[in-house]
Amino acid sequence: MTMRALRLPVSAMHRVAIGVGLLVPVIAVAGFWRTYFGPLLAGTVDKPSIIHFHAAVYSGWVVLFVAQVFFASTGQIARHRKWGRLGIYYGFAIISVGLLTAFTLFAQRVQAGNIDEARRALLAPLTDMIVFPGFFEIGRAHV
Repeated sequence: MTMRALRLPVSAMHRVAIGVGLLVPVIAVAGFWRTYFGPLLAGTVDKPSIIHFHAAVYSGWVVLFVAQVFFASTGQIARHRKWGRLGIYYGFAIISVGLLTAFTLFAQRVQAGNIDEARRALLAPLTDMIVFPGFFEIGRAHV
């Protein structure tokens, strides 16, 4: 299938969308600065390997999100759609890595004898992995 390069004019609203899209990585870095990114840069992060894998995959998702906002807002619709198809596969990776991380950490806590903590800590990631596919499907439906 051949896609024609469709370019739309960049309006003030599109610039706002880009600005808001750029807030997502800022919020992510700020939110995880104290527990992950700060210690990582200082060389003092003490996290299991699964957390580093999770952080890398999820950071890639944020980069893809910002690129998608930029492509759509600058009228690069063909590129936005092409990367959107890649995003479909990446979305499945996000769900898989989220579940893998949640269950790995759950098992580690159970093994350490922290069963109540393990149960409490499992609720948020499982809820995320239940809710995310709904938003993912909304986005996928527009590709």
